[in-house]
Amino acid sequence: MLIPEIKQERLYQKIANLIIKLINDNVFPPGSFLPPERELAKQLGVSRSSLREALIVLEISGWIIIQSGNGVIVSDKKPPHVDYTIEEILYTRDLVDSHCARLAALANNETIINKIEALYLRMENAINENNVAEFYTLDKQFHLA
Repeated sequence: MLIPEIKQERLYQKIANLIIKLINDNVFPPGSFLPPERELAKQLGVSRSSLREALIVLEISGWIIIQSGNGVIVSDKKPPHVDYTIEEILYTRDLVDSHCARLAALANNETIINKIEALYLRMENAINENNVAEFYTLDKQFHLA
């Protein structure tokens, strides 16, 4: 008998999966707005920063569209890669990011490390401001660095 592996989920993954379930259950139908961030975080009993991380994952995955100053809209199109779970996408991302961090550490170049750190801080700021376009730009620069 095979015993299934218990997967450790991060809070933002749990939040993302719950929002996907609510979308699939038509609680938030395509084209509708999610509640405002503060209200949704309160309803879910989570911090706004954890909710923001989940929303970015959902936007990258194609489930929602974040419009700065307007709100979060449920996408009317199913994500094109529905055969991949959020966990699989994030696992792959962790592998890539870990490898990038290892390469940066091995280079032991203070200029590069400072650049990566500055980009990381700017990415966090973009997340806090729900500025997804800026996050994508910085994320690309982060990986190239």
